[in-house]
Amino acid sequence: MRGVIGAQGLTPQKARLLLLLSLATTHNEHRIQTWFHTFGTGQFTVRR
Repeated sequence: MRGVIGAQGLTPQKARLLLLLSLATTHNEHRIQTWFHTFGTGQFTVRR
């Protein structure tokens, strides 16, 4: 469904914060969905 981004396992507060930060960075829907998928599932790696 276009225009809808699932929050995966994020709480509503964390999902809103991630959305606000994402929109401050980009308006690319695919990129934002990727971030929600990555951070919502807890499967991400920290770059050093």
